Amino acid sequence: MIQTWERQRDDDGDLEPMLWFARFTLYRQMGSDRSLLGTVNEHRNKKSQKKSNYTPGAWRDAYKQWNWKERAEAWDAYELNHQAELFQERADAWRAGRFDDAEELRDKARQLLKLPVIRRTGKDGDGTPYTVEAVLPTTLKAAAQILKTADELARITTRETLPKIETDVTSDGDKIEIVFVNDWRDNAPD
Repeated sequence: MIQTWERQRDDDGDLEPMLWFARFTLYRQMGSDRSLLGTVNEHRNKKSQKKSNYTPGAWRDAYKQWNWKERAEAWDAYELNHQAELFQERADAWRAGRFDDAEELRDKARQLLKLPVIRRTGKDGDGTPYTVEAVLPTTLKAAAQILKTADELARITTRETLPKIETDVTSDGDKIEIVFVNDWRDNAPD
């Protein structure tokens, strides 16, 4: 299927002339603030010609005949959707990476907790031998902080990936979006 921003055929089946398709492409690439006169001047600039204050009739005719405005707007919509899809893919990959990071942090904290304990042996006042084993408080504190960070990272990531139920309601031309998130904390009092 030919997209509207690709080279078109007229009512007689003739292809859009390459001259006008190339000029349309220049118009399309100028972005959402494009104008026909701006395209004329960009074309003139590329040919090292002086800027114009008017749009030649042949340009206006081609603009109308080949529906430049609608085609360029279709391209804009396509590009916005494409960029949104790319962003979503990157966001999904980032979230997946955060799960991996949370697991690695949890593993590091567990390794800290497996460190050898401090073992002190001696004899008390009456000569009875004793052994005291303890984990350094700083090790416990570091492990606890790492576990807390890993847990927060996993919770944030989980909340972002929870399934959402979305409903679009249209009423008198106004769009109302209702989103239900399956997490009680969204409505929890502060």
